[in-house]
Amino acid sequence: MKSVDPLLSTFMTNGGLKMSTDRLKQSEALVRLMLAARFEDCKLTLQEEDEFQKQLQALPWDSTDPDLFLQGATADVRKALAAEETKLQFLTVQCSQFPDAESKKVCFDRIKRVLEADGIDSKEGRLLQQIRSLLEL
Repeated sequence: MKSVDPLLSTFMTNGGLKMSTDRLKQSEALVRLMLAARFEDCKLTLQEEDEFQKQLQALPWDSTDPDLFLQGATADVRKALAAEETKLQFLTVQCSQFPDAESKKVCFDRIKRVLEADGIDSKEGRLLQQIRSLLEL
């Protein structure tokens, strides 16, 4: 049986795994943050893609189809990263979905794993610092 990530605490409904609305918002925010991290250096590598997919597969999903969600989220992320002001606002909103220390840590660790897949460059390092600061870690 697949163990459930602490970020994604769930409750049982009718014998199936059903996510709470707050946890679903956290999963969606985490995906948006991982996408932002991948786009930050303007270089998408196979290593980052593989790690991103691994992290995505580990998330229980109780929303729209993950591929459909990714299409909309990718467009939103790219638009948000176009200017420093919109990027900071976007990051602030996404990071605000993680209210407790455990979910903040899991969020940051997952983002870091994606970036470490091909090495963290200076732009990605700055983004990680922004996220760490916004998560108050």
